[in-house]
Amino acid sequence: MRILHLTYKIKKGELLSDYLTLLITNEKAQSAEVEVATTKKEFSKMLSSFKPDIVHIHTCWKLNAFACAKKAKHNGCALLFSPHGELSPLAMKSEEPLRKKICSAAYQRKTVRMVDAVLATSEQEMNDIAQLGWNKRMDFVPSCLLNRSISANEMATSVLQVYTKVIDTRYRRYMDSLEWQCLCAILHTGLQQDPANKIIPSKRLLELRGLTPQQWQRMLICADDEFVRNYVDIGIERLLLAIPNIDTPKILRYMPYMQKAEGELERTKIETGNFLAKSRYENAKEEEEDTIKQIATMLANAKVLLKQKRFSLLHLSQIYQIIRFEDYDEDRLLVILRRMRLLKFARRMVHILSEYLYIEDGYAPFAPLDDKKVRPIIESLINKDKY
Repeated sequence: MRILHLTYKIKKGELLSDYLTLLITNEKAQSAEVEVATTKKEFSKMLSSFKPDIVHIHTCWKLNAFACAKKAKHNGCALLFSPHGELSPLAMKSEEPLRKKICSAAYQRKTVRMVDAVLATSEQEMNDIAQLGWNKRMDFVPSCLLNRSISANEMATSVLQVYTKVIDTRYRRYMDSLEWQCLCAILHTGLQQDPANKIIPSKRLLELRGLTPQQWQRMLICADDEFVRNYVDIGIERLLLAIPNIDTPKILRYMPYMQKAEGELERTKIETGNFLAKSRYENAKEEEEDTIKQIATMLANAKVLLKQKRFSLLHLSQIYQIIRFEDYDEDRLLVILRRMRLLKFARRMVHILSEYLYIEDGYAPFAPLDDKKVRPIIESLINKDKY
């Protein structure tokens, strides 16, 4: 792990400097690669040459820290912020309160909201920061200089665990298109009613067998978060894949900002607050057979969840299953979806099913549509930036 610490100065005898010196020394002793920057220029240089996995900011009420945080975020680095008591009610009210009020509005609140998590040095400090409501992802690791119950080595170990927790929470940012395609290939295999039905390209099978343990970890965590782990496990077994032993529930992570909707897609009622759209949907499918009603309802609900960025791979899988394995009048479905003004959306979903879950042409109820609105649907499903 490569760690870049940002502070405003290192001066022996000062509490923050002594804390950082001990932390860095013990992080290095645990095989971490560590650098420290004290100026904006130095930080920019190290950001490009050192290429840190995580940036740990130790300076508060400094505009340069906000600028450095923005640059690190733009470069794709994980960000952790430690205010070291500077955000306590006492510090904010008794030490230059007017300046800090202006700085809060200008950049300090934005800095805290921008970072992946906040690390305090005591439970009280963590509670004080929570009261501000600027960031919900928080942890605390006591400082060995202020708490004799923890050694410098134990402190460094705990901080490194927080770094790992931050990075594992950001797993979607590190997943590339290959990992998504491989995950969906396994999911396709697990969804088949006939285990012998495997239409995955041979190239994809070779890619699956060449995945690293880190790639498998990200894919399995994603399968958990998308509620398709049971299908993925079945797919792994059917494809005879040898995977590393990864106990994903034991991997520490923060709660997602935008968690996917749990449970199956609603099949009987349309869950939208738009009264006109709901009336149009209900009237269009009123006298249709059950399967057509269910497909139309699921597609309408899928559109709602996609706008909320809560549509999951489980929901996509359910649309795949009902379209692929159920019997229905395809021409009649087309008419109903046109009345509901959902036909273009449904055709885009068929394109995604074709690209990601390998639905065959003979089972697609209508021609897929690959237009400029497909990419936003895929981005909402993957949701790299806001998850």
